Amino acid sequence: MKKLALISVLVLLVFGAAFAESSYGLRAGVNLSSHNGKNASGGTKLGFHGGFMMMYELHPMLTLQPELLYTQRGAKKDSGTVTWSLTQHYAELPILLKLNLSAGDILIQPYAGPEFRYMLSGKRTAKVAGSETTSDITNMNDFDFGVGLGADIIYNNFLFGARYSMGMSNIYEKSGGSQPEIKNNAIMINLGVVY
Repeated sequence: MKKLALISVLVLLVFGAAFAESSYGLRAGVNLSSHNGKNASGGTKLGFHGGFMMMYELHPMLTLQPELLYTQRGAKKDSGTVTWSLTQHYAELPILLKLNLSAGDILIQPYAGPEFRYMLSGKRTAKVAGSETTSDITNMNDFDFGVGLGADIIYNNFLFGARYSMGMSNIYEKSGGSQPEIKNNAIMINLGVVY
């Protein structure tokens, strides 16, 4: 975990040094996350995300935006007699390419780009007949990869953003020669400020 934090900080410093004319910002908001895939089950789980971003204008119409986020993902299910919840904590590095569209004082930025995630920790909670147990997740891949599609709206340095984060890799490790097809998905709504 310490190695990932150090690598992420170094990546942002290198980007910052390379693009001295960049601007910076903070964003935070909620995740509505779930799992999808052939072997996925469960419904939507509410979580949190927040972190830093750097914006470098490649062209008046294009901006490169790497981010360093903490994000909660997972899924939950309530079948009446059994309730289970899965919570994954990630350090995430999205690298987004944004289109700059102006409407008066409002900047509209649709974007897309890859998302690289490292799982910091994970918990599985089950509740059966009023008895609750919590355990660490040990059979998940540390690294996850996805694609983010969304848009930011910026007005007077304040930002409103919405993103669909689509998982592209299976989150569980291979076991007994097979690997469950389960991927992370999330809808992310956030507010932020740009400097």
